[in-house]
Amino acid sequence: MPLADLVGAQHYAAHFIDLTAAPSELLDLNARIATLSDRGIYILQQRIVKNYTRFEVDIPSLAKETAPTVWEMHQQRDWVETVFDDEVDWTTDNLRAEEIEFQTWLSGGDPSRRTQLKEDHTHTDLRREAHSAALARREEVSAALARREEVQP
Repeated sequence: MPLADLVGAQHYAAHFIDLTAAPSELLDLNARIATLSDRGIYILQQRIVKNYTRFEVDIPSLAKETAPTVWEMHQQRDWVETVFDDEVDWTTDNLRAEEIEFQTWLSGGDPSRRTQLKEDHTHTDLRREAHSAALARREEVSAALARREEVQP
């Protein structure tokens, strides 16, 4: 897959032979140089399915089936941006801690919020609920940082 002008106006290519999921703790946030758009993710998935099965799956079907995962991805990013509104606080440790907090929040509820994501009509309400929870979390984090600064000379 060609990746034109990716870094320093040079051309690169990605060679997808062995693909597998990787736990997020193995990914170095500081080494990231590119991120796929939603459409880019769908096209990559489409090509992978076609390569391994020779079956052509359409983009709308992929979008529908992956909607809960895409929602989760975007909402986790929104959560972090809400909790840490200053990019100075976007350290690897802080980002990892908030990813865990978000995943804990998403696993809560009865049925769990993650389970609720399977129904499209829940996304708006869950987005609103996530934003409220992230604002509350920001208050917790801000208070903890303030206490830490008071203790340090």
